[in-house]
Amino acid sequence: MLFANLSRTFNSFSFIAVVVLASALLTSVAFPADSKRGGHVKGEILVKPRAGMTRGRFSQILGTQGGESVDVIGGIGVHVISVPEHAEQRVIDALSRNPNIEFAELNRYHELADYTPNDPQFSQAWHLQTMNLPGAWEVTRGGGVIVAVLDTGVNAAHEDLSGKLVAGRNVVSNNGDTADVHGHGTKVAGVIGAVMDNSLGVASIAPDAMIMPIRITNSTDGWATTSAMASGITWASDQGARVANISYEATSSSSVRNAADYMRSRGGLVVSAAGNEGSLRSTADSASIITVSATSSSDSITSWSNYGSFIDVAAPGAGLRTTTSSGGYASVSGTSFSAPATAATIAMIMSVDSRLKPAEIETILEDSAKDLGSPGRDDQYGHGRIDTLAAVQLAGGQPGPVVDQEAPTVAITSPAGSSEVSGSVNVDASASDNVAVSHVRLYAGGSLVGTDYSAPFRFSWDADSAGQGAQVVLRVVATDSSGNTGESSISVVVADTTPPVIVPPSNRTVEASGPLTAVALGTATASDNVDGAVAATPDNTGPFTVGNHQVVWTATDASGNRATAVQSVTVRDTTAPLVSAPAALTVEASGDLTSVSLGQATATDIVDGALVPTATPAGPFTAGSHVVTWRATDRAGNTGSATQLVTVVQADNNPPQISPPPDITVEATGRTTAVNIGQALAVDDRDGPVTATPSTDGPFTVGVTLVTWSARDAEGNTATAVQRITVLDTTPPQLDMPADIVVGATGVVTAVDLGEATAFDAVTGRITPVPDPGGPFTSGLHEITWTATDAAGNASHAVQYVTVLPQADFAIDQTVSEGSEVTVGVVLSGPAPAYPVVIPYRVSGSADNPLDHDATDGAVVIDRGVTGSAVFRTVDDGVNGEAPNTVVFEMQAPENAVAGSNSRHVVTIIEENAAPLVELDVMQAGVPTRTVYPYEGTVVVSATVQDPNPGDAHVYDWSLTDNRLVSDSGTDGLEFSLDPRYLSAGQYSLSVTVTDNGVPLESVTVDIVLNVADTPPLLDGAEDRDGDGITDAREGTGDSDQDGVPDYLDSIDNPAVMQGITGVSDHHLLVADAGLRLRLGANALAAGGGSAMIDLQDLASGSADGQTSLQFPGGLFDFVITGLSEHGQSVRVVLPQLVPLRNGAVYRKFIPGSGWRDFVTDAANRIDSAPGADGACPSPGDAAWRRGLHAGDNCIRLTIEDGGPNDTDGIANGVVRDPGGAGSAPAAADNGAGGGGGGGGGCALGNAGAAVDPLWLLLLAIPAAGCMRRRRSNNHG
Repeated sequence: MLFANLSRTFNSFSFIAVVVLASALLTSVAFPADSKRGGHVKGEILVKPRAGMTRGRFSQILGTQGGESVDVIGGIGVHVISVPEHAEQRVIDALSRNPNIEFAELNRYHELADYTPNDPQFSQAWHLQTMNLPGAWEVTRGGGVIVAVLDTGVNAAHEDLSGKLVAGRNVVSNNGDTADVHGHGTKVAGVIGAVMDNSLGVASIAPDAMIMPIRITNSTDGWATTSAMASGITWASDQGARVANISYEATSSSSVRNAADYMRSRGGLVVSAAGNEGSLRSTADSASIITVSATSSSDSITSWSNYGSFIDVAAPGAGLRTTTSSGGYASVSGTSFSAPATAATIAMIMSVDSRLKPAEIETILEDSAKDLGSPGRDDQYGHGRIDTLAAVQLAGGQPGPVVDQEAPTVAITSPAGSSEVSGSVNVDASASDNVAVSHVRLYAGGSLVGTDYSAPFRFSWDADSAGQGAQVVLRVVATDSSGNTGESSISVVVADTTPPVIVPPSNRTVEASGPLTAVALGTATASDNVDGAVAATPDNTGPFTVGNHQVVWTATDASGNRATAVQSVTVRDTTAPLVSAPAALTVEASGDLTSVSLGQATATDIVDGALVPTATPAGPFTAGSHVVTWRATDRAGNTGSATQLVTVVQADNNPPQISPPPDITVEATGRTTAVNIGQALAVDDRDGPVTATPSTDGPFTVGVTLVTWSARDAEGNTATAVQRITVLDTTPPQLDMPADIVVGATGVVTAVDLGEATAFDAVTGRITPVPDPGGPFTSGLHEITWTATDAAGNASHAVQYVTVLPQADFAIDQTVSEGSEVTVGVVLSGPAPAYPVVIPYRVSGSADNPLDHDATDGAVVIDRGVTGSAVFRTVDDGVNGEAPNTVVFEMQAPENAVAGSNSRHVVTIIEENAAPLVELDVMQAGVPTRTVYPYEGTVVVSATVQDPNPGDAHVYDWSLTDNRLVSDSGTDGLEFSLDPRYLSAGQYSLSVTVTDNGVPLESVTVDIVLNVADTPPLLDGAEDRDGDGITDAREGTGDSDQDGVPDYLDSIDNPAVMQGITGVSDHHLLVADAGLRLRLGANALAAGGGSAMIDLQDLASGSADGQTSLQFPGGLFDFVITGLSEHGQSVRVVLPQLVPLRNGAVYRKFIPGSGWRDFVTDAANRIDSAPGADGACPSPGDAAWRRGLHAGDNCIRLTIEDGGPNDTDGIANGVVRDPGGAGSAPAAADNGAGGGGGGGGGCALGNAGAAVDPLWLLLLAIPAAGCMRRRRSNNHG
């Protein structure tokens, strides 16, 4: 609450309060007076509900008007309500019509009722003589009375007010700041109680009375609001005040009147100024407020004083001498000062006798007044001008303290005892007291309902909160100003006014079953808030005629509350009459028109009974068929009909008309499918319906079947019609997959048994699924898509994952000298599915650690790619003549890989000088290549030397190079540089001899073939012939790994692996020992096919000598092996065959200048074969190899000694050359496909008459196609 409702304090004095009203909501901002005159606070009204109304109910009432309570004035229950701006009067009108609201009004602005004349006579204190104050002071000076000044504040420091003020209140700011913001309040206080006989200033009317300053405005213009006035009165009253003076015109306000009633109930009175507009006011008189007009020194009403029926008395108000807020004195005028003159006189009366009731004091004041104007009461002077001496004399002379011990009386006037009540009940009470009733409280059943402080005492009680049927005691307690209480009570019964709640059965809509139709209505349910379940009965249970009927269900509780609910019952007649037509007639024509006796139809309606149908048309009839419709209509408008066929015939030559069933398309359910084809309709123009039969009714195979329907009439006329039955097979087979597989690689590519996938199709039956790819597989993770396709082309797909763990192999053994850094290489057969690959090893051998080397057990870790290494050093111990020692690396079980066949690596440490190892590489314009072009830039051939004796120096000699090649860089350096612009297409040999400076001197001679082509091929920017995901144009014609296969045809990064078929990188691969390098031989390089497989015609002149009886169906290969670790070393290479070896196969080698000869086997040279699958062969060191060539095997392994009998160059120089292949004799039934004694490279396909596996024939077709491609491409490098 904005205004505290403080408890009253009583002492031996009586108190009178004088109140001046101002706005409780204004701030210190001063608004122009014209903006407030006649105005109100925008968006705010004042409302008083009946006492006891619940907060929720009051909020609900306000909410309907958009209002909300923002404050309440203590003691009187008047609420400050926020409403939409400009809607104030509308809301007041609406609330005023509500019986639960006592009143609603605007929160108006009020102007000070002062007036400043310029007449010199106002400087004299004439009013004290006029009011006979000197004589009154002989009786009393107002001692023991506190006068509350509700105004603009009071200057407590004024010399004539010193010690005269008690604690006051600022009801606007809700604090104790009562300083005068305008000056008016200090003037009012001086009129009432300025100090007398102090030789200072002025004399007042009640000099011994005390002043309580109540500031009701913070505005410097003095304007105050209604709410502030009412709050000030209740606050002053709660602090012991019994009278109020209002130096504002406020008599018309209901809120101020309520506040005055509140004060009057505590033995006080409120005085108000009449206003200074000099006009007749229509304001009604208030029984709670004493309203005062102003008189002049001539004892006549002033020209500016308002007047009317609301005036109670008059008092001097012109030229009164009083105190000012500046500390001085001034003459003042206005009803603002006639009001405090009256309030001071009331204080004098109360000082004489504190027992006087407010009504008695008001009577003394009016009866003692001097009658002026018209005799008796009039609108200008009221009961007359006050006479203070006469008033105190009439009050009885000297005062004396009296203790009030008489209790008030109180009674409930409405409602009557024992009556029934309900809802929101208005409870009215009357109360009286010898002094004054302070307040009345209402209790319902012991609970406080509310408190009312002013008569008439009215309350609002929610009877339903006690529960209907309950008996409740209503008790009122009245309390007077001395705390004495009286009470009265009645009993009432809360009426049961709530009827039962009925839930009727759902509405019914039924079809008529006759003239009267029985309807199952169902059962209504009814419940009562007091009686519980009660019975509900219908007013009509049927049967019902056609139409809509309202069945009223009624339920009555024990209190006679009756409720009804309606169930709608609709009986519809939508059933047409049943018409029976006469039988169909066929008559012979009697002419152009033929009369026909139709017979008579009958009709029956379920509601109307028998009806008479009529026929349309009724004849006569032309030749042909006529439909006669017989119709009957009932009273509901439903029409029934039936038809009669009348046929007037000549001769019958017409066949029936057939309507076949619609074409049907169904999904196949098996090899044959049952189909409900329906039934054709056949009608003859004379015979009517005739039977139609199909040529077949199934079951049907997949596809389209034409069903011919036939019908014949009685005259033998026949007709046909065709129905199309389509059986579709769009359902893919059911495919069941083998499990995913993880295997270890058996070589660069690995044949994997994928398992068996099965598939079944409802139409096709069992189907063999096909995997793609089917293998063999390189190392890594492969996604295999199995596909099963039925005869209709429907396919199912499923994925199987194959993980091939790569083989890990040590590079070939090596020889090193003391004091060398040694690299032991490890090569994977392909990328690993997961990294890192960890290859643990153990170190052993005859050499000693640390005397001979520093190698220890460890592991090679490959984080990416396919190569890794371990590095150690040998020790130069300075001792000569030692025998060779070995350091042996033995592979342990790898992680993310499997151990290959070469799991042991031997490093031999020697002291003597060993020949160096030399590799030659070719570059043109900085790009590695083996085929160069005249106008593509300078060609540089460079030698890379690896010497087992790291301290050796080397001398280079290029003098054995083809003399057609001229070096731009000399012939004694690491490089041989030449300008190719003058070279013709063909092959040129470059040879270099490298000699070291060891003891004894060691030298080695190696050569390389330089392939020269006229122009580079045109490469397509969208084509990717090697399938590595990079277009041919991006890869170019260079040869990054120097194997002779240009990059755009080469997707293999492993130097020990070479494709055997052009563009194929996942099967039929040549594989050498790990760490070696495979290159195309000169013949394969010249052929330009990009693979090691060549044709017999690709070899040098005389290549067919001695070969008239042999063929090479498995392939003819031309390759070079480099990268050996020492001269004279034996190396191994695997050659996959296009077809299995035949009986009696022999490996033949071609030696340029010498012709063909068999492969020589000895301790350093060997030939083996092994089974293989789909172009996948075991790795070079696998245990599957067996000595010799065995019929049916698909793989050959050659072990060739560098410089031995099978090395074409015949020199132990670290380079092995071997053009050759497995030859076999043609079969006896050879049809000549081999061509002139056998074809090489698989182009001569062997015995066409023998029983050959069809897969072999497919494989034979691959190199055949390759032969033609290579021949066409020879001129393009």
